Amino acid sequence: MDVGETRERRTASEEEVVVEPLENRKRALDGGWGWMCVFGCTLINFLSGGYGRSYGLIYLQLRKHFNSSAALTAWVGGGSVALSMGCSPLANALSRRFSARVVVFIGGLMVGTGCVLNAFATSTEYLIFTYTLMSGFGGSLVFSPSLVVVCEYFEKRRGIAVGIATAGASAGGILGPLLMTYLFERYGFFSGLLVFGAIMYNCCISGALYRPLVDNFPDHMTSYRLKVSPECGEQTGGRGGRGDAKISYENLRGGAEKEDVPLTGPKSGIDSRNEAGQRIRNRLSWLNRPMGAVRAFGRTLDVSLWSDWRFSLFALSQAMATMSFSPVPMFAPAIAENIGLSEKQAAFVLSALSAGDFVGRLVSGFFFDLPLMRTQQHRLFSASMLFVAFAILAWPFVTSFTVAMCNATMFGFFMGVVISQKTSMLCELLGADRLSSSFGMLVSAQGVGVLVGPFLAGWFRDYFGNYKVSFVFLGLAQTCGSALSYVAGALAGHKRTTVAA
Repeated sequence: MDVGETRERRTASEEEVVVEPLENRKRALDGGWGWMCVFGCTLINFLSGGYGRSYGLIYLQLRKHFNSSAALTAWVGGGSVALSMGCSPLANALSRRFSARVVVFIGGLMVGTGCVLNAFATSTEYLIFTYTLMSGFGGSLVFSPSLVVVCEYFEKRRGIAVGIATAGASAGGILGPLLMTYLFERYGFFSGLLVFGAIMYNCCISGALYRPLVDNFPDHMTSYRLKVSPECGEQTGGRGGRGDAKISYENLRGGAEKEDVPLTGPKSGIDSRNEAGQRIRNRLSWLNRPMGAVRAFGRTLDVSLWSDWRFSLFALSQAMATMSFSPVPMFAPAIAENIGLSEKQAAFVLSALSAGDFVGRLVSGFFFDLPLMRTQQHRLFSASMLFVAFAILAWPFVTSFTVAMCNATMFGFFMGVVISQKTSMLCELLGADRLSSSFGMLVSAQGVGVLVGPFLAGWFRDYFGNYKVSFVFLGLAQTCGSALSYVAGALAGHKRTTVAA
């Protein structure tokens, strides 16, 4: 086997080289432990979905307690989602360097702590630090690496796995607003936030489930443990190999030939100098980890993607889509309040939205994986975005609880299709091998949309005194995003046809 095809793990006193066939490193399981990763991702989406979808209720309470503007109050929630999405490339890079298990666990701690600190808010500006910055950045550490892990574990069943995992956000969105309403009624606004924050610490459980994919193939690895000798040319025996293996340390480290230099002086002096050098290297080894993260971030941040029209158009379409539908759950309770509905009825409207979202994610996962539908994915995806636009434009004309429930369900269903299948669309447009870098860049583009959408919608509310202009603006932006998504899919289909010819 070519010694270049190796993966190395270093310890303080010895070198261990794990020789592993390249074809076995990233082979999707399509089951097995992958379903545990799906469970972990579903749990994270359940918790974050319940927390995020409940912000419409928090929005009403903040405006009552602190008398803040609609634009600033909406930006607190929108900024959190924007930061969560915008930092996805960094989160993916950190997970590649330190493993998704470690990164998601730390992110869970940050999300839980930020939620707990929300209970001690004295102003809306205070929440920019706790809700927007702390919980938002923690959300990026738990969200993006979780979806990437699921996509790595599945290939043939990727649509189903992603649909199930992302459906957790919808399930959380159904129960989250109802739980938040109960906590506010039972314990008050600030104490209710404290209890909800304690629940969010359960994100750490998911991180513990994310076993690296390569660890599922121990039988395909050959391990050699090499002790570094003072004589650079000394050969050491292999352990765990097939038969007797003699591997030169310098060859394994890069194969560079060096001129032999005769060593003079007592051997004990050489040994002591080697031990001293090893101690220094051990003490400075912690510097390699952050530098490794920087290098991994550079590899993940594949800016060449923006030169590909398929990705550029699709990223722009998703930025506009996210800008359009992200303010809707925030403002839906306010719309309900304006037509005379109670806070409990407003919570049921949010739950209906999330119920439609839940069904849309599950149904789309099975539907998009059908052989007959694979060639029509981009058309179905773009049509779903267009139906989201129709539902957004209908919100200003809602006049009763029944109409609000029906419109929320339709909006949630097609929004669920769009959210759950964007990773499958990326694989369809660019291929699964570019998923990690393209997904991080796509979510960053969506983060810009989330940052702009709620603020502009809130500003229109403050300026015109109602939400009608806000929803018209959001609906038109969603329509433009649908058109761009269709063009991106058409370009990808044309390129595949050209290559096949």
